[in-house]
Amino acid sequence: MLKKAHKIIGISFALIILHLSVTGLFLMFPKYFNLYDKYYEADWILDSFGMFTHSDVLASSIDKDIVFIGSNLVIDGELIQLSDEKLIAGLRLNGVIAVVSENSLMIVSETNLDYEVRKAKSFDIAISLAGIDSDGNIILDQNGNRLMISKKNNDYVIAPTNHNYKRIYLQTIERAESSYYLNLIQGPGLQALRLVTDLHNGRFFGMLAIFLFTVAGISTIFLALSGSFMTLRPIIYKKYYKIKNRKK
Repeated sequence: MLKKAHKIIGISFALIILHLSVTGLFLMFPKYFNLYDKYYEADWILDSFGMFTHSDVLASSIDKDIVFIGSNLVIDGELIQLSDEKLIAGLRLNGVIAVVSENSLMIVSETNLDYEVRKAKSFDIAISLAGIDSDGNIILDQNGNRLMISKKNNDYVIAPTNHNYKRIYLQTIERAESSYYLNLIQGPGLQALRLVTDLHNGRFFGMLAIFLFTVAGISTIFLALSGSFMTLRPIIYKKYYKIKNRKK
């Protein structure tokens, strides 16, 4: 019975135990396998680990120096956290950067070598498109209803308009440039050490794999004990009977 259980469990988890052994070997000698200095930047790997990908790096269609990564604005090498809303457009306007999201207008201004983010306006109806007219005013489009934003004193005023406008949108950029911006926010990519670690513990494959890897890890204890018992039992049994026979 023990021999049969040993065989069944060993065959069932052989591939997982092999996987754990190989990845464990890599983790034992990370420097030898260059796990510290190697990074991966393939989009599918970055996405698997919840990191930003190259397609997440977007630039304003009228100013390629205004770059967005998720809810972050990158300007002049600085990373500025914006509110977590879907971004529509970004442009320079009278010495500040205006950022239009579905639900608000945010103004980013430079103060004392730092940047300040201010929510200038909130919208009850989501913005679908944004642009700029011939006079330099921001035009917002709420499913066909156009609104013009103009600055009066230190406030921004919204009024209906029928002005034509040039649409501003966010677009992807070349991979080399997007790699530069990704490096600013999350480094050169996914470190090989982290990849091998998550491969080893099963997190790379999900919760089911973690469960199977846990069971496989426990099964190695059984295999070690049952294997040792089956190997040593006949030796001990043989020696025991030899001693017993001598006494007779």
